[in-house]
Amino acid sequence: MNEFEKKHDLDESQAVDAAQQEILTSAFESTETVDSVEQINDTMDETVNADSIYDNNKVQSDSADLISNTHSDTNESADYSKNKLNENVIPEKISAEKASSTGVKVFCVILAIVLVMSVCLTVGYITGTNYSNFSNKSSASLNLESKPKDADTLNDAQIYDKVSSCVVSVMVYNSKSSSRVLASGIIYNKDGYIIINDHIYANIQSPQFLVTTKDGTEYKAEYVGGDIKSDIAVLKINAGSQLTPATFGDSSQVVVGEQVSAVGYSGASQTTALIASGIVNASEIRFNNSSAYSEKYIQTDIATNTVGSGGALSNVYGQIIGITAARKFDNEQTTVTLAVPTTTIAAVAQSLITDGRVVGRARLGINYTFVDSVYSELNQYPVGVYIVSISSDSNLSNTDVKEGDVITYINDTKITNSEIVLDIIENCNAGDVVNLTVYNKDNDTTKNYSVKLAEDTGSSSYTDLPVEDDDIDSDSSQSEDGQYKKEFDFPLGE
Repeated sequence: MNEFEKKHDLDESQAVDAAQQEILTSAFESTETVDSVEQINDTMDETVNADSIYDNNKVQSDSADLISNTHSDTNESADYSKNKLNENVIPEKISAEKASSTGVKVFCVILAIVLVMSVCLTVGYITGTNYSNFSNKSSASLNLESKPKDADTLNDAQIYDKVSSCVVSVMVYNSKSSSRVLASGIIYNKDGYIIINDHIYANIQSPQFLVTTKDGTEYKAEYVGGDIKSDIAVLKINAGSQLTPATFGDSSQVVVGEQVSAVGYSGASQTTALIASGIVNASEIRFNNSSAYSEKYIQTDIATNTVGSGGALSNVYGQIIGITAARKFDNEQTTVTLAVPTTTIAAVAQSLITDGRVVGRARLGINYTFVDSVYSELNQYPVGVYIVSISSDSNLSNTDVKEGDVITYINDTKITNSEIVLDIIENCNAGDVVNLTVYNKDNDTTKNYSVKLAEDTGSSSYTDLPVEDDDIDSDSSQSEDGQYKKEFDFPLGE
């Protein structure tokens, strides 16, 4: 089937919304009135509510409510008042009764505090364990700011002044090759972490990195981790407190037609950052990148050769909303710049920093092609995802689902285009269970399956193999933007 020769790798997803927890602590009220005698009313109300949201399906955990009984000593106080007036009460007896009452109250308070602390610790453990998942762990470390509602917009000069201070040039090289790659990077935080594209060192064995900040200071950078799928990688420099981190905006708020600017370094200017402005052509558009993964990008009409790879894409408020991933289409110049959105950066970067790899990202574990309505009509297949192959670590390999079957529904959502499957998987965590409806053409039957998603830890373009002389291919000459032409065939393929 020639129609099925094009394969997409579904071994991907990212995933998930941030865990939330709320605990309303107890309130204790104690009132005391004196009317000829002491009358003490103690009221102890303790309430603990715990709401924990899990994964992207936003499943709420049980809440615990603990309310103690109300205790009063009014009858004893009335008897004491009567005896006091008649002067028939023995002082020692009164003291004993008051001491007993006080002891009961203290015991109740202590018991209530112990119960509250137990519930709080239990809730904290349950919700805290959820932070190990893919998106929650990452998004907790990178704050994506919303667009200001009342702030004035910045002109290009103001944007350049603000953004260029958090953009660095990155020279990639090794000890035995004369070939070099110049790209850009974005200062992630004051600890010296730099966000770059993973593809910039793909053709250089055992790459070394030289980072130069806006003031011309050079730093040797250490490779931390990279991810081919998202095209995100992280370097680390030791710059003390001299760095100005970027202000990251929420790329999910980007709209088509919005004015944007890109700031970065390229072959045309290796010592000074350049700026170019344009508009957003598409806020979330999927491309199959050079590694055959389908990822979402922000597409703009900014020329790729202006800022190159790793530049900062900014909105009119100076917030970074993406990192440019410049490419060549069929070795021809193009006026389209694709940027990895900050939502992807938030989901990947901190995981690379903490673990050196992506943790918790989900994958179904199949290669597939999409059956559209035209092919469906001509070949008597239902519309859906045609399974080309199943990986050995996919949970589907443990079922009777096989190559040639068609997935028509996922989580009760009808598959009318391939992006539906990708979007759902990317909003899950590894270990989550998805429900699939699968059609088998041989038997003309449809069955439902519950499938546990595998973990997609990904891989990097980084290699630490022994360096050989001229390890760059001879036909991988540098382009004007400091990149290798052979590498930049994205997204159309070689």
